[in-house]
Amino acid sequence: MAVKTPTKRAATSGAQKSERPSSPLSNPAPAVMSGVPLELPLDAVSPDPNQPRRAKNPGYTPEKLGELASSIKARGQKQAISVRINQGEPGRYFINHGERRWRACSMAGLSTVKAFIDNDFERVDQVIENLQREGLTAREIADFIGQELARGKRKADIARELGKSAAFVTQHVTLLDLPDPIAEAFEAGRVNDVTVVNELVVALRKNPMEVAAWIKNKEQEITRGTVRGLREYLEEIGRLAAPSPAPAVDEAPPAEASTRRLPSPLSDKTSERVHRLWIEVGVDGRAARLLTTRRPTASGRAWVRFLADGQEVDVDLASVSLVTFHEG
Repeated sequence: MAVKTPTKRAATSGAQKSERPSSPLSNPAPAVMSGVPLELPLDAVSPDPNQPRRAKNPGYTPEKLGELASSIKARGQKQAISVRINQGEPGRYFINHGERRWRACSMAGLSTVKAFIDNDFERVDQVIENLQREGLTAREIADFIGQELARGKRKADIARELGKSAAFVTQHVTLLDLPDPIAEAFEAGRVNDVTVVNELVVALRKNPMEVAAWIKNKEQEITRGTVRGLREYLEEIGRLAAPSPAPAVDEAPPAEASTRRLPSPLSDKTSERVHRLWIEVGVDGRAARLLTTRRPTASGRAWVRFLADGQEVDVDLASVSLVTFHEG
């Protein structure tokens, strides 16, 4: 099987120099020592059957492999994989490290993969490599994107080179100019998820005072779930505070309107989430649960159930303050 490798003259004591290129199949050491990777046919390389990564590992999803393939298409394979000789099948290799790159090279339409041969391999090496790997932080990625934009590159070009979506680039650009409350939480490490940061930015634009106060509570956990709950709470409060449509002249409001329970105006899916994630509020210093599915007696009011005694009361929204969210 033909394998591309740099031509290298081999010298032996008492013999003339050979003009024939060394073969990585019979003598891989010179190529490895040269620091130049080999180019092995993709179909001569096989995944390690004992690879600790399983088929359902997130790194093997079509989306993740597609991003890596796009990067290889744009920039080529910049990092060689590590392989060892398959002792049972001469001319074939097992992957030590780099199965994702090998798969992505195939997806990118390449016929060869850059590789180094390393027969000094132990299975634990694969686990160690993945355990000790530390990726770039969201801020480091954002800084790089900012530098590329300053050089005149377009977001679309940066996304293509990184093998990421345009949304990925846009979300990270947001980190370069965050509003003060969110910037403080981000720099303090209270929130690192780029998606959560972008959701907070949107929420802060709509409800600046409420969201800023929520973020400044150092005991408040900031996660996708709690930010979702915050947005649902603000939407619910906004709905309750909105003026109710006046009844028709020939219709009188039903007498039991202030006490009967009505279906939630939210979609079934959203309603299910609201029931799972309930909202704790404070009313004049007392802890209570906001009853989002019970119609208030008037706009600007809401029903709450006090946690201490279970009493349900229709209260003025001006006296209600958000405390936290609870699952279940």
